[in-house]
Amino acid sequence: MLGGWSAPVKSSTPASAYVRPAAALVSLTSLELIVEGGSGAGMVSDIPVVIQRDSQNNITGFTIGTPKALDSSGLGRYPTAVLLHNGDILAAWAWQNSTRTMVKSLRWDSSTGWTNLAGSSSTPDIALLDSVSITWFVPNMIERPDNNNVYLMANRFTGPPETIALNKATWNGSGWSWGSQNITYETNCSDADDDLVGLAWDPVRSLVVVAYGITGTLSYGVFTLTSQDLKTHLDTPSLAVTNRGWAGIAVHITTGDYYIFFMNVNTDGGSGPLGYVRSPAGGAWNPTVNYLDSATTDQVLSLRPTGTSPTIDLLYATGTSSPSTIKFTSVRPSNPSSFSVSANPTTLTTQAGSSAISTITLTSQNGFTGTVSLSTNISPSGLTASLSPSSITLTSGGTGTSTLTANSTTTGTYTVTVVATSGSAAQSVQVTVRVTDFMVSAQSSLTVTSGSATTSTVTLTSLNGFAGTVNLAPSASPAGVTVSLSPTSMPLTSGGTGTSTLTVSSSTVGTYTVTVTGTSSSLSHQVTISVSVVASSGFSVTANPSTVSFQSGSNASSTITLTSFGNFSGDVDLSESVTPSTGLTVSCDPASVFLSSGSSANSTCTLTSSTPNTYTVTITASSGSLSHTATITVGVRDFTISASPTTVNVQAGSSGTSSITLRSVAGFTGTINFSIAVTPSGLTASISPASISLSPGGSGSSTLTINSTKVGTYTVIVTGTSGSSTHSVTITVNVQDFTLAVNPSSLSIASGNSGTVTVSIAGTGGFTSTVSLTAVCTPSGPRLSLSSGSVSLSSGGSGTSTLTVRTFHKTPPGTYTITITAASGSLTHTITVVLTVT
Repeated sequence: MLGGWSAPVKSSTPASAYVRPAAALVSLTSLELIVEGGSGAGMVSDIPVVIQRDSQNNITGFTIGTPKALDSSGLGRYPTAVLLHNGDILAAWAWQNSTRTMVKSLRWDSSTGWTNLAGSSSTPDIALLDSVSITWFVPNMIERPDNNNVYLMANRFTGPPETIALNKATWNGSGWSWGSQNITYETNCSDADDDLVGLAWDPVRSLVVVAYGITGTLSYGVFTLTSQDLKTHLDTPSLAVTNRGWAGIAVHITTGDYYIFFMNVNTDGGSGPLGYVRSPAGGAWNPTVNYLDSATTDQVLSLRPTGTSPTIDLLYATGTSSPSTIKFTSVRPSNPSSFSVSANPTTLTTQAGSSAISTITLTSQNGFTGTVSLSTNISPSGLTASLSPSSITLTSGGTGTSTLTANSTTTGTYTVTVVATSGSAAQSVQVTVRVTDFMVSAQSSLTVTSGSATTSTVTLTSLNGFAGTVNLAPSASPAGVTVSLSPTSMPLTSGGTGTSTLTVSSSTVGTYTVTVTGTSSSLSHQVTISVSVVASSGFSVTANPSTVSFQSGSNASSTITLTSFGNFSGDVDLSESVTPSTGLTVSCDPASVFLSSGSSANSTCTLTSSTPNTYTVTITASSGSLSHTATITVGVRDFTISASPTTVNVQAGSSGTSSITLRSVAGFTGTINFSIAVTPSGLTASISPASISLSPGGSGSSTLTINSTKVGTYTVIVTGTSGSSTHSVTITVNVQDFTLAVNPSSLSIASGNSGTVTVSIAGTGGFTSTVSLTAVCTPSGPRLSLSSGSVSLSSGGSGTSTLTVRTFHKTPPGTYTITITAASGSLTHTITVVLTVT
């Protein structure tokens, strides 16, 4: 290490000591410290720090600002923080009372300060919550550079449970939102008191790497996460140490080798020599511990990868009692052959529909030779990108280039990640592509009085940073109208707007379409304006609204406005016609209005229908030879209801279902509530859900459940109601059963003889099924047999089986009870026969 350590700069002494700081370097001159402590124990505070630097960016001093309390509850601990790709800071800390333990978070940005992720409140988000196992979480976080998602992981300060909890904040292009927690993401993790779950980024393979102590072992659990959150374990073998603690994970930024640094401690949370184990890229962990400091009092480790010539830098403490020493060391692994990838330029700006190029350069490092394949990942979608060539063969010390071509017809800002791979080695570079455009806008309609001119404003708007000159040209169809623009050329600055005045004149009454076309290089956009040229003396008619919709069985209205122009004065009569001609009624009040010169008057047209459809209403305003029309489009919405099946057969005591389906008609939207009517009584019916919300053209269904113990035929009417619309469907329910009878009901047989009983089964309520029969004699002795063990019944049918009772000479005389059981599905009936043996 060059240079030396400067004298420390201290903050003012707080009421409760600052501990466990987490630092976020916002810029070369700005640092935020998130700490536990402040004006009270258990507080979480933010301490701003200004960094002074000289002209070579060497640090010359610090100014510590006024602390801000992020959590003043007195229940916070273990803060952590991460600087995000857009310059925001995400802070998280543990919080615990007697009933809950959790991890809270706040986000900082330079304009609004500390808020929740959504930016809507200063109340922290709850990222993790456990109301069962009340032991402290100790959180850690990392942001993925490839998709900007943030992982928050936490193990427990002391277990049980031996778990790692996870939540992920997903980046949507403009902000983050927390997902659903998984508090048992890993279930074999040791305590965080000296083995906090460690997180690192593997830039070679674009993976998040996670390391933790495996409880009850001398091994470390290691797993990686892809951008799709696919987890792969790479656990270490058991290490030849007394105990392990204070571990951290690091990734060599060139080779992709993994390193776990730790102390061979004398006890849990104790001290011991500092060493590391290594897993080469694509290989397995070497269990041999490489010691960096043999002191037996080493403890507490902080590490990070640094520099363009990769090193892994460590800070750690030596000494278990005062005075202790903070030591610095650096591990410089050997640099194997590899390659680098760069882009020039890294930011492209192009107009929609055009292309832009960037030169991708591959450079051999440390004697690398081989073929490197190139591919692209694009976010968000909407841009196409190609590489030519898509692979480059490098010689030792050589370079090669490929041309990245990007184009899109959709305005936006895109990120193209160029990935270079050769075997297990992978490097990437990002190119930002900004696609710009412009928009032409104007009012949609214009009224021009015959023989005069009318003006309108045409507006040009820069989209996504467009800058350039836009040329404007007007045209009109059909012939008979004159149009002009001033100016016809307009420079736009990035994000700016400009206007041109459109002048329209004509002496010919009629309707025209004026098109204004704006062009800039390959870009071309149009706006059309409907121009109505009216007589110099007359009136106009408009409908507002011109599109009306309402539910079947109700009504709506539109206001007809008549406006005099020129010197027109007189009565104007209104009439209406409807297409299709039936299903909608129209009534305009008043049906005749008087217009004085330059005045306006209104009439209200009421539209009523109980027939769903789309109607076109034409309102004709007439005065003498003058006649003008306005059109109203009317949508009458409704819904339909149906049942499947419409006949339900159930056995007495069981339940059955029918699916009730609702469908939107003519764009119906709304919530429909169900009600049920049953006749006669004796049947129970319910429906779930009890209401359904339909979107235009959509459908939904509920389940009708019915049951009864009473045989019979029932009618169930399900009614759907929404506002003034009501529709019903009828379901017939047959509750079925069967009867069981015997003849005779008593039997007398001498010992050694036999007798018979006829068993009769009859269906009720349309019962159709097979009934099984069994017979048992109590006490035992006589032999029983049925001619048929089952009877199949059709609707309204019956059947019999003959029970033969045989006695033996040794059968004791006496009275016996024969129980006959008939069963079908959930239905069971029994009957007895009294047997006398003489």
